[in-house]
Amino acid sequence: MEHTAKSFDEEMQSMQKAVTKLAGRVEQQFRRAVLALTESDLSLATEILRQERVIDAEHLAASNMCSELLAKRQPLALDLRIIMAAIHSINDLERIGDESRKIALRSSSLMKSSIRDHLPLAEILALSESAGNMLRSAIDAMVREDNHMFARLSVQDNEIDKKRDQLQALLIKLASSFPQDTSACVDAIFVVQSVERVADHARNIAAYVVGVVDGVDVRHSDQNDQI
Repeated sequence: MEHTAKSFDEEMQSMQKAVTKLAGRVEQQFRRAVLALTESDLSLATEILRQERVIDAEHLAASNMCSELLAKRQPLALDLRIIMAAIHSINDLERIGDESRKIALRSSSLMKSSIRDHLPLAEILALSESAGNMLRSAIDAMVREDNHMFARLSVQDNEIDKKRDQLQALLIKLASSFPQDTSACVDAIFVVQSVERVADHARNIAAYVVGVVDGVDVRHSDQNDQI
């Protein structure tokens, strides 16, 4: 949509670019956090924690752009939906950054575990790949305004929920087999929970696209209604 004031178009485009940039950095941060865990890379885990400041700065900049657009332009209809979707997406991206930080912190602890070789790291990696791919698809949907992606990601999110439950059950059983290091199993359970939450946030981002295109909030709808 083009506006009478060219500056409005430029400000909207700048805001959307800022959100896309933040999304790309957050996705990279998540994938690197998982890599730090599976490769026992302490230096990478440390770097991820340092990069938090960069993400926080980009999150603040994108949020401020949205606030300024609301205050200065008083947008209506589609413009308002785009800005509100951006605000919600920024918040979900921040939460994903938080989960990446938790994974990096847990990975540092798991590197020292005496039962590390018994942990289902390959399965956790596979779950993380699925969540990361969901996030990539959600970002693509945001950029292309693809309102059909939400239905597909809802199905994938349900699959990830099932795999999370299976992994947590496995880790609880493992903890009973290695009572000398139950803390490692607890850390791994929290990692699995973080990965599942990343998938939830990815689904939310795709839902906001539906809100922009169709003007409806589908975040809490059953995925069967979307197929």
